[in-house]
Amino acid sequence: MTKNVVVGIGGAGINLLDEWILAEEPRGHFYALDADFSSVEASLAERRILLGKEATKGLGSCGDLELASKIFEEEEPRIEQMLEDCEHLLVLSGLGGAMGSAGLRFFSRKASERVKTLSAIAFLPFHSEAFLRRDTARKTVQELLEFPHQFIFFSNEKAKGVFGPADDPLRVYRNLNKKVSSIISCWYHLTQAATEEAPFDSINFPSLLFVEDFYSFSLRGVEKLPDTIQPYLQPAKDAASEQNRKVAWVCFFLSPPKAEEDLRSLFQAEESLFDRFYMSIIREDMGAGEEGFVLIGNAAGEKFIEREVDKQLERIDADLADDKSSTQPADGLQKESISTGIFTKGYKTIHKGVNLDLPAFLRKGISIKI
Repeated sequence: MTKNVVVGIGGAGINLLDEWILAEEPRGHFYALDADFSSVEASLAERRILLGKEATKGLGSCGDLELASKIFEEEEPRIEQMLEDCEHLLVLSGLGGAMGSAGLRFFSRKASERVKTLSAIAFLPFHSEAFLRRDTARKTVQELLEFPHQFIFFSNEKAKGVFGPADDPLRVYRNLNKKVSSIISCWYHLTQAATEEAPFDSINFPSLLFVEDFYSFSLRGVEKLPDTIQPYLQPAKDAASEQNRKVAWVCFFLSPPKAEEDLRSLFQAEESLFDRFYMSIIREDMGAGEEGFVLIGNAAGEKFIEREVDKQLERIDADLADDKSSTQPADGLQKESISTGIFTKGYKTIHKGVNLDLPAFLRKGISIKI
């Protein structure tokens, strides 16, 4: 039987892996990798590996990309054992954090030597996250584009207001994880069904996709499947120009009685309207679990990098302008600029209606005499 491996790296990757295990309850080789003991220990994966014990003492890499890269290099023998006889590898991670970024880079290099295919699902940082995290994500994407693997990138920023309130990134992230787990299920079933005569390849699974829109829907009781997805595909076709046509991926989880001849004709009709059009059909005894999803985006990695550079330059200019105005008070005295570091929180910590970010003496109304 084909040995397929799913690896969740860092906090974001492990959270996504756990969400999928909760929904699918699959069997196979699933690994949770991190340098943070609490993250690894809490995972639902049967194979949990704490990396860099000597270097971090189980406390994590603390955002140090150089340290994280060194940890993966030192753990290469253990990772080699994981990939032994592996044919298809799926890596789940967040980009911006040290372990997720360094891990995806490392596995991309190793996969070129050891496995038939590597696919990856990665999350891009919120715009409100620290400059260093977004810069790390951009550089990681730039390096990954040099490998002939399959990458799907989700923007946390675009998920705001869709998968949860814009001011509650934790809820956005959790709800997005639940939806993305269906993509892992698609990969899992496609690779499980792969044979020498019908190999798993990029015809069924996108080679590169920066996701802009994500739709999921039930197929229970649906007679004409193409009519179900047309409302999701049409806006992308209308907005796309010849110079910037979109990429679309449609996946159906169907029970055996469902016909698929009309889907094949759909593929032929739609593939000429998009820059790339992928369609995956999963044949399982799903019962009430029949569903589908549509991903729409683009495969222009260079454009993503250019946009990120422009955003970062704009943010630097804005920060410099704010610093200049904040250090010139009205009374003419020079105000000292205090750095809050790269891990500044982008949201409030509210517990039972109390903002815990405020000092205790302010929350309790205690007067302090100086």
